[in-house]
Amino acid sequence: MRKHGFTIIEILIALSISIATLITTVSFGQRWWQQQQEAQFFADFQRDWSQLRQMAIVDQVDVEVKWDFDHRRFWFGTLKYAGKAYVYLPKSLSMDFPNQDSQWSLEYSGGNFTKEQTLIFYRGSATRQVIFTWQMGSGVLLRHDT
Repeated sequence: MRKHGFTIIEILIALSISIATLITTVSFGQRWWQQQQEAQFFADFQRDWSQLRQMAIVDQVDVEVKWDFDHRRFWFGTLKYAGKAYVYLPKSLSMDFPNQDSQWSLEYSGGNFTKEQTLIFYRGSATRQVIFTWQMGSGVLLRHDT
């Protein structure tokens, strides 16, 4: 009489296929989530700078962007208004500051932007970079991906 059921080898094969599929799915999911966080960070940074720049021009107020090293975030704000915005740097990104200054800040008063600034963000490895550069004069933020 023959017993119906799975042998231990069949069970191990099915289990190994399931584990391989799960590992692949989790790996792709983590990479996708990391890319989404990075894209959101760059969009928020550009949006918040654009809003601050517009506020400086229209309302004639001084605006500022500061790097908060302890919390890995950028602070966007002005002294005239109480509103502040924080944009947190995702853990997958690292960055270089001009002159290796971890106390980086940027001020703009709506007139001519006299100080050239560049921030370099590294994605994963040092080979993939996103470079933010502020134009002299207008203060327009330019993005360049390498």
